[in-house]
Amino acid sequence: EPNGRLAHHQLGILAHKRGDEVAALDHFARGLAVASRNGTAELHYDRAVSLFALGRNKEALADASAALAVDATAPGPLLMLSDELLSQGKLDEALALYRAALPRAARSRQVVLETAHAALCLKARREEDALVSAARAEALDPDAQRPPAIQGFAALYLGRYAQAEAHLRRALTLRADDVELLYALGMAIARQERGADARAVWERVLVLEPSHAGARKQLGR
Repeated sequence: EPNGRLAHHQLGILAHKRGDEVAALDHFARGLAVASRNGTAELHYDRAVSLFALGRNKEALADASAALAVDATAPGPLLMLSDELLSQGKLDEALALYRAALPRAARSRQVVLETAHAALCLKARREEDALVSAARAEALDPDAQRPPAIQGFAALYLGRYAQAEAHLRRALTLRADDVELLYALGMAIARQERGADARAVWERVLVLEPSHAGARKQLGR
């Protein structure tokens, strides 16, 4: 059973990479037919990805749910389902998925889940919750790129400009040419009445992206 499942899974992944979703679905179905329940979570998720690619969203979500039924802390299905819930305006349900998964997640998954939860909180303008989750993610993996950026944007939205500047500068050590991080850094600096420093940052934004509307507006271009 393991060899048959793994072979069909790998063939399905290869078919998906070359854009042949019909063949991918056939292999995933064959893999599921010979797999024990414990071996089905990744198959269900990868099948969900192919179904989404074909626009068969309802079936894809059913497979993502099936993957979570086997592995309740799997990041891929959680992200897929939470995005769908968010698109339906069901924010609390989306956040609940992460709250249920995080206490049970292995350490290796906690960074991904905490970061995804933080990003979702930020999108929902729950900045305090975003700060908490992003800080947890960063504590687990100081080299993770997204947590300091999320903390920077959250602090900026909360009007904590010095704190935002510190987080954004830390994020930029990992993503030095990220124009949105740089633009936000300029805003945090400007709100601390350091106009010349802010302008220098926005000039850097325009070097990287000359058409950046926000930086052009701030510089009066």
